[in-house]
Amino acid sequence: MKNVALAYIACISLLAASCAKDHNDGAEPINSTASKEFAPCNCSKTGKDGTDYIKGEFSGVFMCFDLDDNGVNQLRYGFIYRKTDTTYYDKIAISRRTPDEKFYLAMYLENPSIFSKKFPYQLPRPDPGYCEIGEVQLENVDKRTPNTCYTCSWSNWHYYNQFRSGGLTLYVDKFENNRIEGRFEGVMMTGTGKATTVKNGMFSIRLDVLNQDVHIP
Repeated sequence: MKNVALAYIACISLLAASCAKDHNDGAEPINSTASKEFAPCNCSKTGKDGTDYIKGEFSGVFMCFDLDDNGVNQLRYGFIYRKTDTTYYDKIAISRRTPDEKFYLAMYLENPSIFSKKFPYQLPRPDPGYCEIGEVQLENVDKRTPNTCYTCSWSNWHYYNQFRSGGLTLYVDKFENNRIEGRFEGVMMTGTGKATTVKNGMFSIRLDVLNQDVHIP
């Protein structure tokens, strides 16, 4: 399972916004639409308080991601110390799989300043903070290639977008006792331009919180 690290210093699009190569790695032909490739997938757990999940409708198909993918559900924060200045940073990563393990969904936020936010918190929003960005990745596990690129022109089965105008919208409703809860909606795209409309997206994930300062020589 991919373990995506968000940038400490530079304001960059989080890993999937770029790819190293732009060709088909022996991938199969493009022959399906988004609504047909998603299969209904109910949650495997009871949904009681404390259950970790990400769920929503993708092209009208309800899918629930509540299986631990052995990834990192983490809030990392601290200060970046340079010779000339000191900057606060924080970043959040959450990810889950569907119970049938066919799809993986991950969400990344960089510099949300989560400890000082008033909720509900929305992204995109007017006057965002410095490098306040985020994204969602939806990966078809059966279609992984050596170079899993979300935006490359040959990729027709992995979906991606950022929290931006014309893309996805995020609403964080609560952050209490290290648990983050919220909603998301909008449009996600493959590298070929195939779209899936996301509606009624919801998540509730308990985060491992790590205070980690960074010292730049």
